[in-house]
Amino acid sequence: MAAIVHAATLLAIVLLFARLASSIPLATLAAILVVVAYNWSPSCGP
Repeated sequence: MAAIVHAATLLAIVLLFARLASSIPLATLAAILVVVAYNWSPSCGP
């Protein structure tokens, strides 16, 4: 049940904020992706 609620919440966020997210530069999104991947790595992250 939690997975269904999570998926529905993510879908609602994507649908509601897609126009706002399209104004974010791709370089900023790439930087966020790099930081998240770095922190997710077990050998490099905190």
